[in-house]
Amino acid sequence: MEEKEQAEAVIAVGTDLWCEFRVLVNTKRARGCWVEMNVPKAGTEEERAMKEWWPVGREFRPWTVGVWMENADITVEEGIEWKG
Repeated sequence: MEEKEQAEAVIAVGTDLWCEFRVLVNTKRARGCWVEMNVPKAGTEEERAMKEWWPVGREFRPWTVGVWMENADITVEEGIEWKG
């Protein structure tokens, strides 16, 4: 993908269908943590598969923070869909 196409991809979401849902979490103990992201080795099938996902590019980095929760109750409510 060319740089111009990547720049346009930041603006264009690529879908007409949107979904909103709430995630409810209840826990007595939680703490933040740093997460190490392992990048696949160059030239592997895993690396080629990653290039098919958006966004692509060196300037896009996954978040490296996480949440550790002990005995958490997590509920994902039914989503509401609409066309954009």
